[in-house]
Amino acid sequence: MSSTTGEPLEFSPYLTIGAEYVVLSISVTPDGYCRLQIVDDDGGSPGLFEAEMFTTSSDSIPSIWVSQIDDRGGLTIGPSRWLKEGFWEAYFDDSPAEMAAFEEDREIIERESWRIFQ
Repeated sequence: MSSTTGEPLEFSPYLTIGAEYVVLSISVTPDGYCRLQIVDDDGGSPGLFEAEMFTTSSDSIPSIWVSQIDDRGGLTIGPSRWLKEGFWEAYFDDSPAEMAAFEEDREIIERESWRIFQ
């Protein structure tokens, strides 16, 4: 579904319609806006996509997920290492420690997979 029009999508530049993706984390803003973190078709870095674009195919929850509420009331659910302040900035700055932590946690999540369909 298009987040702007609500119409079914026929094409996405990042994802394949009808493909299955693993949810790496979930982020909900205080106003209820929900985004899912997944790796797009290029297989590189993770991105955030609107939850309303997907349907779930599994209700399993990865064992390494924890929840955190920030000072604005936003909720994030994902691996604890990823929720530490500065993790994503360091990851996108190509920090070896954060990149290794991401890959280790991603492997666990994919093994326990909670998959979604676009």
